Amino acid sequence: MTSILHQAVELAQAGQREEARRLLWQYLQTSPDTEVAWLWLASVAADQAEYERALTEVLRINPANQQARALLDQFRQQYARPVAPPSIPTPGVAAPPAPPHPSAYEGVYVGMPAQEAPPYTPAYTPPPVMGRPMTPSEAQVRVEYVEKKRRGPFGCGLPGCFGCMGCGCWQSCLVALILIIVLPAIACGALSLSPVSLGPLDMPAAWLPDDLGRKTIRLEANGYEISFDAPRSWYLADANNEMWKLWRDVLDQAVPFADEATSWKTFESTSDQFVIVEVDPLVLLGAPSDGVSAPTVLRVSRQPQGDFTCGTVRQNRTYTAIYEYEGSLCGYRTDSTATMPPGLELKNVIAPTQQTTVTFVTPIDDKSGIQWRLELPTDLVNHYKDDIDALIASVKIKRL
Repeated sequence: MTSILHQAVELAQAGQREEARRLLWQYLQTSPDTEVAWLWLASVAADQAEYERALTEVLRINPANQQARALLDQFRQQYARPVAPPSIPTPGVAAPPAPPHPSAYEGVYVGMPAQEAPPYTPAYTPPPVMGRPMTPSEAQVRVEYVEKKRRGPFGCGLPGCFGCMGCGCWQSCLVALILIIVLPAIACGALSLSPVSLGPLDMPAAWLPDDLGRKTIRLEANGYEISFDAPRSWYLADANNEMWKLWRDVLDQAVPFADEATSWKTFESTSDQFVIVEVDPLVLLGAPSDGVSAPTVLRVSRQPQGDFTCGTVRQNRTYTAIYEYEGSLCGYRTDSTATMPPGLELKNVIAPTQQTTVTFVTPIDDKSGIQWRLELPTDLVNHYKDDIDALIASVKIKRL
């Protein structure tokens, strides 16, 4: 069942700020020491006081969070004036409704004559938090004023007035159709047809459904090219991979290990195996697993000599699943669960009690194969279930 925190994050990403804010406050009543919840609350804050309170709580929980400290310092420098005591609820007390934002246009307010308007104070929109875009507050102005301000190159207003499908003229309907339907469809099609890494955009794209949230990773070793589909937020942990180095440094700051002697560089590939690591901070902070998380690591290595003919493989009845390939060759999968090994606890994240290991082998020929070993917290198995099946089904091995 999806957690309240996960729902709030999805709503914030979709631009539904008020509903996300309400769920975040609901979650914080019972979990006031969840760093990621306060971060997301800052991203949808209703006013300056709430924004400052949320970042202050992040630093209370994790004084080493450099992102929160930088944002709070920037905020206080920008708004260096006395601020009234924030009317923000503490955990255990329901959050009060946010006061309505003033108009984005001076002197014009909904339901108030222009001559009675109080002095203009601009609506507050906090800067982005967690690298996510934020949606500005809607201007509460009279309809006729919005219509005038929003006229575009076609000489008519965008959706929001009366007429064709809520538009002022047919050109507006055409623009709305392109923005709402055509462009998203093209973007989704491009993602599905181009399963390559999107760089920093891999993080939000990883939450897209099915193949849209996956990319193709290619590895070369010992005269073979290995390709497979994996979540977009999985990266090859290699010192020559610039994107990995970027995310490695981000994680050392945002999601450090409880043992300060351990860093994310520890997972980098060695001479005898490739290592692929989940780097999405939201997943690592436990958004899809009620705050429980630990590193998710995939290790790829050459399988020792064996017999991968289907007749031999099918004789072993201990395998979780058997996969048939061309040339009457078969691979197999085994799943096991054990106590979580020490040394992988993340700071300010609930440590899992068990680790699940998914091991599967794909044959190169009848005597050799590639071994895949996925180590992840048992709490995240359901989150990755479809991704694991897609990974196994997509493996291709080509001799160079």
